[in-house]
Amino acid sequence: MLTLTPVAGLVVAFLLSWAVTPLVLKLARRIGAIDKQSDTKIHAKDIPRLGGLAIASGFYVPVLALGLRVNLYQGMIYEEPRRVVALLGGGLAIIVLGVYDDLRGARAWQKLAVQVPVAVLAWWAGIRIGVTGDPAGHLLVLPGAVSLVATVVWVVVVVNALNLIDGLDGLASGIALQALLATAMCAWHRDDAALALFAICLSGAVGGFLVHNFHPASIFMGDSGSMFLGYVLAISTAWSSQKAATMVGVVLPVVALALPLLDTSMAIWRRMVTGRKVLSGDLEHIHHRLLARGWSHRRSVLTLYGVGLFFSLLSVALVYSSDSRLDWPLVGVALIAALAFARWLGYLKRDAGVGSALARRK
Repeated sequence: MLTLTPVAGLVVAFLLSWAVTPLVLKLARRIGAIDKQSDTKIHAKDIPRLGGLAIASGFYVPVLALGLRVNLYQGMIYEEPRRVVALLGGGLAIIVLGVYDDLRGARAWQKLAVQVPVAVLAWWAGIRIGVTGDPAGHLLVLPGAVSLVATVVWVVVVVNALNLIDGLDGLASGIALQALLATAMCAWHRDDAALALFAICLSGAVGGFLVHNFHPASIFMGDSGSMFLGYVLAISTAWSSQKAATMVGVVLPVVALALPLLDTSMAIWRRMVTGRKVLSGDLEHIHHRLLARGWSHRRSVLTLYGVGLFFSLLSVALVYSSDSRLDWPLVGVALIAALAFARWLGYLKRDAGVGSALARRK
């Protein structure tokens, strides 16, 4: 499968996203798509957003161009038209939602009104959480209704998890890039050409945008970017996990996206414990806790890159391992690492004052 096609897709996606981002920045300033500084924001000045448009252009242009050109991947893409339509079409719907949110602000019910239907579309197209296995190796097939609910919940959670972790310059884009490269490696290993090409092209697009988004960022991806990346990652990991008719099929997506999922679960937990609204904002996300320790912006981001890379490589190991007896030990390592990291951050004990400490630093 190693041909010039994925290399061309990666390079074109990177260059296009890198070149379009300054144009999107100017557009954002002109139409007022600005992320204004506030008490719940880290940045000390107003920053343009809508960066998701640059990422999307860097993704869709090479994918569609390579899909029209006669090559090894074209035939494999057309072998799964429903899945391709669900990924590309659903992604467009999420981008439109994100642009609306960046410009006018979307309420929770408005976001769900788009996120849930596109998740149902993906399930109908065959991208679903439905077949797995138990520790003894027995095949388990989830009933249709259970599979549908699990798939919708997965998509909605991941879409919003990427949104929540998008709190430092380059953090969400860097974590997404790692997960996308891991997805591409897994798809490559399983000869899933269509998924591999999609993941590779989006990796290039995110990389081109990250040049402008890394600290100090000149532009943010906004909800148009974070929700779009979350959607593609949710669909891609679910798609990839279907190739494994074992327990790996369920845990693989969770391991690959462990960092944003950990941050989201901790956010929900602490808000429920303190009686706050689950959707309310605060300054106690993972990146906030690192900053509250006195760490610099860049050090915090690079540290979380390292954590994300650990889990991404662990997900790749789950796929490449030829011995199924290693599955549970690897999953155990991921669970222990996640709990240890959460404890080190102070999530598993009462650690009040993080938000106020960070506010004082600002």
